[in-house]
Amino acid sequence: MNGTKIVENVMAGIDWKNKAHKYQITMTAQNASYYIDGNLMVSHTSMAWGTASLRPAVMDSTLGDGALSVDWVRSGPFAASGSYTSAVFDGGEGVTWVKVAATNSIAPWFSCCTASGTTNVLNYRTGNTPSPDASWSAFAPVGTGGTVTGSSRYIQYMVLMTSTGGTKAPIVQDVTITYKRP
Repeated sequence: MNGTKIVENVMAGIDWKNKAHKYQITMTAQNASYYIDGNLMVSHTSMAWGTASLRPAVMDSTLGDGALSVDWVRSGPFAASGSYTSAVFDGGEGVTWVKVAATNSIAPWFSCCTASGTTNVLNYRTGNTPSPDASWSAFAPVGTGGTVTGSSRYIQYMVLMTSTGGTKAPIVQDVTITYKRP
């Protein structure tokens, strides 16, 4: 919707009723791509955005088809920094921690975009009690290639994230923890 101009594209193959979906819109200066649950649904090329900014509009235009429900909407700019601290992972017994590695690439369906101007710093700590306490090590940076040191039963990681421009968010796709049993 742009003032009185409305462009509609039918998106077939989605079971809309009573199901949650993840929506993503990626934009460049000339193009826009629309994803549902990671699947590219529609692309608009040769767009002339000018000074227009993209804002969400939620609309249920079919009378009597049920209620429209939106749990939340996130729109940039993104925070300049933030952190995520994982749950505590249990090795089941005292183990030797080998590696904590994060996949920082953008999910495959976002191949059009890069996360330039963002950083992720991965830290970890270890301990032998199920809840971190004074006996745990302090958070330390993960080494080159994801290497970590230490032996304990439990481990926890923390990701420190920054964005310099506020237009892109740092991305961590997944984190893998590798260890050796005695």
